Amino acid sequence: MTTIIVISCVSLLFHICESNRATIEHANAPTPFLAVVSEYSQSIATSEQPLTGNIVFHPSDSKGCTAWPSSQNKQPGAVTIGMVDRGQCTFLEKTKHAQLSNLDMLFIASDDDSLTPMGADEAELQALIASQNNQQPLLTIMVPQSFKTFVEENEANASNLSIKTYKPMIYDSGMLVMIGVATVLVGIGAYYSSDTERAKMYSLNSDRSGFRRRAPIQVIDHQMAWSFILVASVGLLTLYFFVSKIFMIVVFVFCVGATNGLSTIFAHAIDHFIPHLQLTEYFIPSIDLECTLSDIIGFIPALMISVVWFITRQEEYAWILQNVMCVGLLLVLQRTIRLTNIRIASILLGTAFFYDIFWVFLSPLFFQSSVMVSVATYHHAGNTRDTLPVVLKIPRIDDIFHSPMILGLGDIALPGLLVSYLLRYDYLSKVGISVNNGYFVPSLIGYAIGMLLTDINLILMQHGQPALLFLVPCTLGTTLVLAYRRGHEAVCGTEMLALQKRAKTLSAAELQLI
Repeated sequence: MTTIIVISCVSLLFHICESNRATIEHANAPTPFLAVVSEYSQSIATSEQPLTGNIVFHPSDSKGCTAWPSSQNKQPGAVTIGMVDRGQCTFLEKTKHAQLSNLDMLFIASDDDSLTPMGADEAELQALIASQNNQQPLLTIMVPQSFKTFVEENEANASNLSIKTYKPMIYDSGMLVMIGVATVLVGIGAYYSSDTERAKMYSLNSDRSGFRRRAPIQVIDHQMAWSFILVASVGLLTLYFFVSKIFMIVVFVFCVGATNGLSTIFAHAIDHFIPHLQLTEYFIPSIDLECTLSDIIGFIPALMISVVWFITRQEEYAWILQNVMCVGLLLVLQRTIRLTNIRIASILLGTAFFYDIFWVFLSPLFFQSSVMVSVATYHHAGNTRDTLPVVLKIPRIDDIFHSPMILGLGDIALPGLLVSYLLRYDYLSKVGISVNNGYFVPSLIGYAIGMLLTDINLILMQHGQPALLFLVPCTLGTTLVLAYRRGHEAVCGTEMLALQKRAKTLSAAELQLI
């Protein structure tokens, strides 16, 4: 339960990553360059006309931490853009020296192609503004090292140079990929969690119990369901106020959970294909740990994936490993945390529904910003690639820079608990996977529709959306409507455990929706 609270409180949001970015286009460059505008300087002009002028380098200080020589006379309408390397002094100090030498703009070249936001000390900023007759500091932009290399190799100047605010299109073909991935994960998680019930359906008198249990089942009761909104809110506020201090703790917890999830999946795969390995057992008395040979073999690649991701999590390709870890975490979460009836599911998803709405839309009335958006879009130490990891990332397909879209794991895990419960019910009621008679397939279709509605609303509102606003009505609502139409609403409080005990004697006609 603790794991699902951590996941939910930090990621109940379907949001598109945004930042104060710009694109730089040059007539001689085949593709644009992505850049970041400083938080303290002037904004980019709205003119679409290319600039005319020169890009100049500091003749004696490549870092730009000392005064520039006086600029030469310029032609009317021409601009002079300074180019310096980052490091040695603050961003604002580089801007100050450039502005005092009457440069029109400043490019700060990153050490590589990674970009970080540029801020400034408020007191120093106000002092600079006061010394410049209340004029905002000149436009300062961090550019990738590849742009500086392009300028040097091609002796490029500011002529035919266009600088525009980068605004990725809200609609992207990757949205359909995101819907498909999320829906498949919910379906696979439900199938993975219902192996015992599936075995009972297809072999009534069999003692087969499915995959080995590597962890005890955590059953959500009424108290846990009602406490979700309180515990998740406390966790979210803790992240909102202290995320910079506890960021590495969250990353560590994610790595531990993902390693456990992946090792469980790998061990079960080994048990399936090489079953005799699970017969070799080991016991470590010092930590009271029992495990099999398949557990040990499965743990090794799981640990390697987590370690490699931790080391390379700021790299451009790290989203692939992060998604793999998230999949492992989600599948095992759906397998080990269970709902026992629709009433508890209604409490859990109902409170999550209002929790999502409040912390996304209403929290700005009480805090400086939307708490959920602030946490979900946090960049550790200003690095746009070092974010809270409990999200799935899907790169945009139609965007030239393929910047990622994100989906919080809570938007998969919480509806996934309901869908998993419904598939177990369908198996125990001898219905199996059925569109007409079961509840699993309609709820999974409802999940996909809810994701689609989230995307449509995202496009219309031009703002990140709480996905549970649509997923809860489309999954839980669909289930309740079907139960009412089929005449099963009277027994919504019956426990799943009771059904499991009676499953061998009841016929399908005698079973009601729990």
